[in-house]
Amino acid sequence: MRQTAFIEVALALLVLFAAWAPSTEAVDRNKFKTCDRSGFCRRQRALGSSDAQALPTAYRVHLRSMRQDVTDSSLVRGLIEESNDAHGAVLLLEVRAYADNVVRVTVDELPNDAAALLHLEDDHAAQAALQRWEADAADHEAVREARSRPRYRVQEVLQEEAMASRRVPFESVQLREGGALPSLLTLQYRGADGQRNRVEIDEHLQVRFLADDQPVLTANQRGLFSFEHRRPSPARFDQEPQQTQQPQAEQDEQRQDEQDEQQQDEQDEQQKDKPAERETEQEGGVAKSKVSSRYRVSDVESDGAWEESFGNHKDEKPYGPNAIGLDLTFHGVQHVYGLPEHADSLALRDTRSAGGAHLLEPYRLFNLDVFEFELEETMALYGHVPVMYGHRGDRTTGVFWLNAAEMWVDVASSEDRQHKHTHWMAESGVLDLFVMLAASPRAAVASYTGLTGTQALPPKFAIAYHQCRWNYRDEADVSAVHAGFDQHDIPFDVLWLDIEHTDGKRYFTWDQRNFATPKRMQEELWATGRRMVTIVDPHIKRDSGYAVHQRAEEAGVYVLRDGQPNAPAYDGWCWPGSSSWVDYVSATARQWWADQFAYDRYQGSTPSLFTWNDMNEPSVFNGPETTIVKHAVHAGGWENRDLHNLYGMLMQRATAEGQVQRNEGHTERPFVLSRAFFAGTQRHGAIWTGDNAARWDHMGSASPMLLSVGLGGIGFCGADVGGFFGDPQPELLLRWYQAGAFQPFFRAHGHLDTKRREPWLFGEPWTTRFREAIRQRYVYLQHWYTLFREAELTGAPPMRPLFFEFPREQATFALDDQYLVGADLLVAPVTSAGATSRQVYLPGVADGTRWFDVHTLREVRGPQLLADAPLDRTPVFQRGGSVIARQERARRSSEQMANDPFTLQICVDRSGAAAGELYLDDGHSFAYQRSGAFAQRRFELSTESGRNVAILRNLDVTPLAGTDAEKQGRQLFAASVRNHVERIRVLGLEKRVEKVQLTLEEGSTHQLQFSLNDGVLLIRKPQLPILQQWSVSIVWA
Repeated sequence: MRQTAFIEVALALLVLFAAWAPSTEAVDRNKFKTCDRSGFCRRQRALGSSDAQALPTAYRVHLRSMRQDVTDSSLVRGLIEESNDAHGAVLLLEVRAYADNVVRVTVDELPNDAAALLHLEDDHAAQAALQRWEADAADHEAVREARSRPRYRVQEVLQEEAMASRRVPFESVQLREGGALPSLLTLQYRGADGQRNRVEIDEHLQVRFLADDQPVLTANQRGLFSFEHRRPSPARFDQEPQQTQQPQAEQDEQRQDEQDEQQQDEQDEQQKDKPAERETEQEGGVAKSKVSSRYRVSDVESDGAWEESFGNHKDEKPYGPNAIGLDLTFHGVQHVYGLPEHADSLALRDTRSAGGAHLLEPYRLFNLDVFEFELEETMALYGHVPVMYGHRGDRTTGVFWLNAAEMWVDVASSEDRQHKHTHWMAESGVLDLFVMLAASPRAAVASYTGLTGTQALPPKFAIAYHQCRWNYRDEADVSAVHAGFDQHDIPFDVLWLDIEHTDGKRYFTWDQRNFATPKRMQEELWATGRRMVTIVDPHIKRDSGYAVHQRAEEAGVYVLRDGQPNAPAYDGWCWPGSSSWVDYVSATARQWWADQFAYDRYQGSTPSLFTWNDMNEPSVFNGPETTIVKHAVHAGGWENRDLHNLYGMLMQRATAEGQVQRNEGHTERPFVLSRAFFAGTQRHGAIWTGDNAARWDHMGSASPMLLSVGLGGIGFCGADVGGFFGDPQPELLLRWYQAGAFQPFFRAHGHLDTKRREPWLFGEPWTTRFREAIRQRYVYLQHWYTLFREAELTGAPPMRPLFFEFPREQATFALDDQYLVGADLLVAPVTSAGATSRQVYLPGVADGTRWFDVHTLREVRGPQLLADAPLDRTPVFQRGGSVIARQERARRSSEQMANDPFTLQICVDRSGAAAGELYLDDGHSFAYQRSGAFAQRRFELSTESGRNVAILRNLDVTPLAGTDAEKQGRQLFAASVRNHVERIRVLGLEKRVEKVQLTLEEGSTHQLQFSLNDGVLLIRKPQLPILQQWSVSIVWA
């Protein structure tokens, strides 16, 4: 027994060392696939290899079959037929309209009740296609068996109830037939904002989308749509089906088909080792496509369709080829964005030339644990969202393909560089495409988050500063770090523990030697308003003496090895050695997981303990590409290949639900950080960009990566400050802190083998510089919180690319080394060694926008500016016309700032006006949602027409309470607020001030003290309650 245990431990150490031993090189590319090593990508990409012009399509839309649903006029459906093959697919096409200018296009194989859904009375060709499709199943048991399994449709992502309320009817459904032009079906409706939306579908399956009569997107313009339908394996196919009595004409046609098949079989035998190719022939001057999709062994079936190998791993595919491809052309755009997460520029680069030549690998979307990832790469990383935006000055068009399987996307510019061609390729699932016909980036992101949900408002401590490393050794180490922050007067809110805090990598446990009193440790932190986060990964050590594993086995909540009857749990290697993975696809398993966070289950946990979900791609050290095998099986019998990218999001969801459920009344908001993510992750917590390196270029890459993630709806995102791998020099670490303080998730983190780098260890003057950088986060903390509330309401990410707020300014379209925090702070991190200045672009200047340096309080001129950037600060500018509430008193943590006063920093625009908002709630509970316990204030400075005075007003813009409970909750919250305004600073004044007068809500007036220097008006100690109505009049001399 001891010998067996020793061997297991030795094997575990060997695997872990191989996976995680430090290296002097970057990512090992041999561990990860390229497109030509992926069967489905190879097949799909080959279709677009000839050129970037339109190719003849192998699919035909039976336009007469396209009818509005009799009970739902927002839905039009009909048949698509793969037209060049006697056994080609017959597919169901559905188009649905939504009020927020979103159109949903779905293509799937025919369901069993297709005949009842469709109205084919006037379309004899569609009737024949349906009868042929049904006859195939009637005549072949193998075909029936293959079709009995539906294709996977992604669950748990869409906001179904909210979406249903936004459905709107198509006002017009018109069919044009005959003539020289292809037949065309036109669907029209108006969005809630009055925008005219039109969808045009022609018989060759080109689908054009128009907004206010402007073409913005075409699907299948290049004829690359491909749908590998369900089919039996060659071994299961009955060679000659039993035929029913046929008319003579059909028998003659069948004999001709058999002769054609025989000829094709001979060609297939010669070509069986080649990838599928599309050939064309001319018939009557029209190109006609020939693509084989027959049940016998064809090109598509021999090119990795039923089985393929990668390294030492064999991918068994019992359900055969199921890939889908589609080309989407964005009209009038030179830049497309999205497809997070990739270590690349914000604007996606071309992966193919206009002529079809390969320039780069396609952007890959497949959640993977990529050790020491490289930059300027299209490789897959830890999380992905299949959303893309094409932007031009007057419009933004978004596309979201709801598909959680592995996906690759090619990008190419048109010859004239006025359009972007994209080619999307997914391994399985259905085509479930949402097209956002938006007028701006803000509207496009709002439409997308209307589908998948907005960023959940985090507890306030979660957006403050976090201190982490792998690993703090023991409770004494934790106490020393805690004391070090206080000794050096540096604020922080959360201290993190990595995997070494557990009992042998058994999650939900503590190392009893080093962390013997975890509750006392957490309570010591909480005494100063600080929290703790511990890591909990999805792999569970297979140890019969480990209670969590015992409970998981008994509950049957693990992912299974394969789809065979009575298959055991999947067994792979990760940090604990032999492990199994919880199946978060199962609602039962998610609830089981949530239950593990109960205080009596997770012993040693307290209400101030929160969670970090790592390794949840999932990472499997001995798996293909360091992940789980694709033929592993989840709840419902679905293979991992169908839903791989969904796994991490569902784990984070279950963890967040566990944190909520552990407290009586379910009153407290959760905080969960996840490495893996997918569409909808934003509803459950935060993510970070993974295992970066202590290098200047990795620091610089954080900005475009986070901007892209934000456009994917996940506003709560960050990068490890200082870099996970390597030892940063103090200058690099300082510049990273200065940048991280102005990014949504602010955490320092380092690898086990790196030197300690707490912000006082480098000595002076570095300690002072680090302190000031971190304090900047706390100065703007309530502004960040207000932006997160905006994100929850509108979907707008707190960290934004410049074109988000300046959509018509072309100079901003490719900028990604500077960004906006909200609409009013422009941040330009310093990302090169030795720099004491940097070039900054100031948007909007040509239209009169003013910008002010927040450090010097002086206006700066643009649009091009060489900004000073000495070591003690990074360039940050506030926009003219804005009001930002700052808290400038130094405290230990955000909890101790709860009642601190505010300074209103006002930067006036050219007209002398400014406005800004402030959101307040208790910072930790759901009371703001459940009982209306929050407040929203708006500060407006405006010049009175015809009067020599500007008036600053504090306005209550809190939405009216709808119920008595909400009214009471709002009143109780207002009574608890102690904050006031202790200082008003007005920048950009160009007149001399004679006096400043306060008018309170009841009408009394008071003179206020002020000073005016270099255009900066400082009003001292007005002591104005933040939630009361008042006005301040600035009278000009």
